[in-house]
Amino acid sequence: MYCGTRSLERQLLSRPFTAMSSGDVLIKGGSPGHARLLVNMAEDGALSPWYRLSAGDGMIPTPKWTFTINQLRTWTRNPEN
Repeated sequence: MYCGTRSLERQLLSRPFTAMSSGDVLIKGGSPGHARLLVNMAEDGALSPWYRLSAGDGMIPTPKWTFTINQLRTWTRNPEN
């Protein structure tokens, strides 16, 4: 019928932070919930409009929401998982 963050979080597969790649989703299911699609990744010293992601404290801050490393999901099963 419809898809929200609550149902989508259950349908997506967990993904280790170290295997993060473009197309993965940071998601906190709920009402309201929050989701961020990882459109692209870069390894460089320049930040704007990019920002650094680090699993050092288990948190992934984004401009509007802070996720945990356990909230990283992927759409399909990958050999890296």
